[in-house]
Amino acid sequence: MDLKNSVSLEEIVVNGQLPKYLKRYLKGCRPPPEADPKKALGKFPNLAGFCRWLGCGISELDALRLSHPREADWL
Repeated sequence: MDLKNSVSLEEIVVNGQLPKYLKRYLKGCRPPPEADPKKALGKFPNLAGFCRWLGCGISELDALRLSHPREADWL
């Protein structure tokens, strides 16, 4: 994802696609299978990185905490 293809966090939750998007983000953080295990090249997955990957900011995450607290907590 990038800012050109940003997706609303609220829309993802409403459509029940949060686990799918999170799985895609986490997969992108892993090093490629052919990478040398002694030289980990993966990215550290975190909430800020997930939001950046989606193209949303902290205000959208705060809105999610108010509208869908259970899903925000799960995330």
